[in-house]
Amino acid sequence: AETKMNKASSRSHAVFQISITRRPRTLALAAGSVGDEASLKVECTRARLNIVDLAGSERVKKSQVEGVHLKEAVAINKSLLVFGNVVSALAAKRAHVPFRESKLTRILDGSVGGNCRTSLLVCLSPAAENAAETFSTLEFASRAMRVVVDAKVNREVVDVLADDLVDDLCGNLGDIIT
Repeated sequence: AETKMNKASSRSHAVFQISITRRPRTLALAAGSVGDEASLKVECTRARLNIVDLAGSERVKKSQVEGVHLKEAVAINKSLLVFGNVVSALAAKRAHVPFRESKLTRILDGSVGGNCRTSLLVCLSPAAENAAETFSTLEFASRAMRVVVDAKVNREVVDVLADDLVDDLCGNLGDIIT
């Protein structure tokens, strides 16, 4: 939806999440197991990749939006405000971090300040009339850089049925061969 500040605005956040589980191939162990109830303890590694594109904050007075677009702008600005509060709380190492105050921060709670690696790319406007927005974006990026994360590899031991492993392996071989 076009606004006075952005002609190609999508006016929405986009979140793309992929959960990945990696486990070693256990062909010899799986082939040696007999019966439906046979299971193996296998160490697996789990990860989640979040790719997030946040809508930019726009001043309603400058963007001159009305009606449905005004409601969208208010909702986007509110979620960005809460996200900024979360980043500020994490950077200041406060005891309470307000993750539950918006859907956006609930979705991103594992990606912002915890067992994660996070990269942040901010987009700025070179236009003089957007200097205030550019400055606030740079302040946010500065706060975000002060968030300390403690990334660890997520390993756990899981029980996997031997028949499931054989089916997985056969399926993978079939995909490779054909």
